[in-house]
Amino acid sequence: MTVPDLICVLDTDGVPVTNPFYEKGQGLVVFALPAPEQWTTQKGLEVFGPKSFGFDMEYVPFTEKQRG
Repeated sequence: MTVPDLICVLDTDGVPVTNPFYEKGQGLVVFALPAPEQWTTQKGLEVFGPKSFGFDMEYVPFTEKQRG
């Protein structure tokens, strides 16, 4: 799972948690949502794809088949 798909993190009360605010041992729920279509275009991926963050990987869209 990687950008531009949406990686969402909530605490066990359903409150969003961002990276700087999680705590070791905290109960979290992590789930993903497919990226909006405009981010999956060639131009969208150039701006907001994995490579734009320095990751050496291709974007593979999140799908229901990838659920674990």
